Amino acid sequence: LKVHSKPVHACPIHPSMAFMGTAGADGLWTMLDLDSGTEMLRSSGELDPAVEALFCGRFHPDGKLWAVAGDAGTVSIFDIGAASPAAKPAVEPFQHGAAVRSLGFAENGYHMASAGDDGVVKLWD
Repeated sequence: LKVHSKPVHACPIHPSMAFMGTAGADGLWTMLDLDSGTEMLRSSGELDPAVEALFCGRFHPDGKLWAVAGDAGTVSIFDIGAASPAAKPAVEPFQHGAAVRSLGFAENGYHMASAGDDGVVKLWD
């Protein structure tokens, strides 16, 4: 499936096992149906020159939220169940302070962690 113009850095499968998310160096994230391979949703950073390359993407354990982060150190969370989830983040984006290379949610969904190029791991609630 060719959905990015630059390297893909994340491709987690949704908790429902029905679709997957992708995040790439082109600043784009997508949702792809696993059965058909069709694109269900796209948020394109390619249209916005200020958008960062995305290095990571994670689903919240309940499957309703999608978090992405990248070279600008911004962690954005989208409500993928909303009418137009790609339009804007569900909450104000977090600033890690350096490029973010990894994201993780606690199993209970109450906390999220970001790990960056600055050698710091931050815990968010």
